[in-house]
Amino acid sequence: MGDDGDGDFQTLVAFEIEVYGQDQNATGHTSKGNKKRILTQYKFSLSQRQIQPKELTEIAAALQQSEVLANAIEDLPTERILRTNRPLSPRAQASPALREMKYSHYDALGVKRDLEDYAARFGISGAEKLGNCVRRLIGYLADIGASAGPHQIARGEFDAQFAGFDNPRSLAIHDACGERTRELNEQKSINLDLDGLAIAARLPVSQAMERLQNDAIVLITGNGGCGKTTSLWQALYDVANAGAPVQRLSCLLLSARSIESLIDEWRGAASPGTTGSGDATALKLLMDANRSVTNPVLILGLDGIDEIRESNPLYGQASQLIRFFWELHRKHMFAASVPPARLLVTCRRRSDFTRFIGPIAATSDISLTPIDLGEFSPKEFEGLLLNTVNIDSGVAERLIDRTHFTLGTSRERSPFSANNAAVIDPKWISLLRRPIIWRFFAKLKPAEQIQLVDGDEAPEFKIAEKYFEWFLTRTRKRHGLDEDRVNDSLRAAARASDASGGPYAFTFWKDNVMPPGLSIEQARSLYHESISAGIIDDIPPAGRVQTMISVEFPWRWQHEFFWKYLRSSV
Repeated sequence: MGDDGDGDFQTLVAFEIEVYGQDQNATGHTSKGNKKRILTQYKFSLSQRQIQPKELTEIAAALQQSEVLANAIEDLPTERILRTNRPLSPRAQASPALREMKYSHYDALGVKRDLEDYAARFGISGAEKLGNCVRRLIGYLADIGASAGPHQIARGEFDAQFAGFDNPRSLAIHDACGERTRELNEQKSINLDLDGLAIAARLPVSQAMERLQNDAIVLITGNGGCGKTTSLWQALYDVANAGAPVQRLSCLLLSARSIESLIDEWRGAASPGTTGSGDATALKLLMDANRSVTNPVLILGLDGIDEIRESNPLYGQASQLIRFFWELHRKHMFAASVPPARLLVTCRRRSDFTRFIGPIAATSDISLTPIDLGEFSPKEFEGLLLNTVNIDSGVAERLIDRTHFTLGTSRERSPFSANNAAVIDPKWISLLRRPIIWRFFAKLKPAEQIQLVDGDEAPEFKIAEKYFEWFLTRTRKRHGLDEDRVNDSLRAAARASDASGGPYAFTFWKDNVMPPGLSIEQARSLYHESISAGIIDDIPPAGRVQTMISVEFPWRWQHEFFWKYLRSSV
């Protein structure tokens, strides 16, 4: 469709041939809502002889006269086009007549490439499929042309008839990146509850992104509550906002799925993931839609694979996805080419990853060293304290000083004050450098923050309360567990145990959490969710690693202040 600087037609109002003395007349609305007309004269010759100035002047005059006739019916901004396979002679190229119209040289091979690129945007490739698209569209236009009355064709309707499914969407990065960024923002707000929280720029995440320059798969490990999900989201969001033009798509998978179903969903295909094309073909479709983009075209994040048990229907999908990227990793490790896609995976231990690819990894000469994520470094912690809006400035200074006093490090931004440092209980320096605890400390009112650093226990219970409310909501959303029963179950386990005791056997766990009304499977789900959220920690026996998530190892409480809160009568 034509373009006069105001954008292509988004709605085609009328399309006529052999009218006003020209081969084609089209009227429609641009993307800005402006109505315009395009008059086109075609000149084709097998000999492709040059167009001379005299002939060019005659064509320009004919187009001008046609515009006068058309405007007598409806006065519209008009674009005049000469479309031909004939070249202009040198003298014709300098003719004033050329300024009166747009010269469009018809290149059959170029048109074919444009058509293939147009089809590739919707994940359509191959001569047979492209032929089907063209025939379907011609049939649709023929039906419209044969019917009486005026007709309007919207761009979306045109695309749908060509692609063969409703609401086709472009896989081209410059078209699709906006939707991917909106998804990440929705995940931040709805799924991750990160609105209003400052997110630390963490060194391990930078290291992971550096590895992704060459590796198809990068593993981030760390205990529950260390900020793996938040860091993964931040890394993918940074990819999506790395500057214009955006060079790759990024997506956080909150549950495992195939690349095929993901790409099908992005392009608007009916019944995503059921075409049987496979992950490799689906990735090729994305690459075909972005031929001018340097690999990788896609970076995915798969969060929390340690939580996927073998009995979970998602286990097979997670295994398929991880094995696909593992094979990419092996294939490109020593190759000159770079992988077309990357996968960031988070889990608690390396063994959580290898259980998905065990036989492959055992026979492979390719190692995968995880990047470990722990508590905030002093620099990261200092940055959070100074850049989080809700943090009291005096509290920030005192916590920064206490951190450096405890660790024996020096401040970078302002003089150190030993008097500030001496007051605060050092246990809170350790606790607040844990991302899961920081999350809820940052939500305290400034007056409560001051009370905490002054040694008052009331804010400790406030942090524990916010932590527990978040956990109850999470278990309900993720496992459908009743919040009242989870509340009673965890409090029962706390009252039957010691904060510094353990490790306790899983039988101790289920004997205490089941009586309030949980089944054995719900008790297992609560156990794994409590580990994931950093409430408890499991302790594998010496010399053993967890190879099956269905094995529940002994456990103990991670935070004494939280254990005390659970034992209270609140």
